[in-house]
Amino acid sequence: MNFPGLGSGAAVSAYLSSLLARTSGDPASPGVATGGPAPPGLPGGIKVAEHPMKAASDAALQKAAKGAQAMAGQRQLDAKATALGRELQAAMKAAGVTLGSPVSFSVAAGGKLAIQAPAQDADRVTAFLEQDAGEPGFRARIAALTQEADAHAQTLRQHAAISQAARYAANASGVLSLYGALMQRQEATPAVFMLSAGSGSLSYPGMLQSIA
Repeated sequence: MNFPGLGSGAAVSAYLSSLLARTSGDPASPGVATGGPAPPGLPGGIKVAEHPMKAASDAALQKAAKGAQAMAGQRQLDAKATALGRELQAAMKAAGVTLGSPVSFSVAAGGKLAIQAPAQDADRVTAFLEQDAGEPGFRARIAALTQEADAHAQTLRQHAAISQAARYAANASGVLSLYGALMQRQEATPAVFMLSAGSGSLSYPGMLQSIA
């Protein structure tokens, strides 16, 4: 399934309503709930089909990631990560910086770039980034790329939650509540940019391991 870009809460609400309308008129639609209590962690009164919610969320996330727009977005992110990794490796080599193990970068709370690696490698990378005089510098470029991956992952989570809410909510009034509950239950692990001897790569929730 391909999804349009999502913006305001009103846009999400309208899109959810349109999806629910497509299924509510078809009593035979699989997965449309007909009764039963909400599982733990979901708002009271919302009726969902008996279903392992974690497994359903994971499946919905993978389905969202396989949409044409989502795969195109992942391809772009993969290409950017590879290019940035090569540039960073070349610049570090020119500066005489060598690493003994892969280094991971992520954007922590407050927008600060967090570096994870053995102490010696982390110190070398930190020193290199502090001396980097590029404009924009590698620190800013790494942060921008991981934030772009975070935004892509957030879109995948939204699409997965929308798909589930439109399918399993018992009525229109419960769609938004179920959507909000599903968003809260989904994994929101920050995206990670990994620099290794070969190149650079990204990791984030919903990322496909391979794309044809």
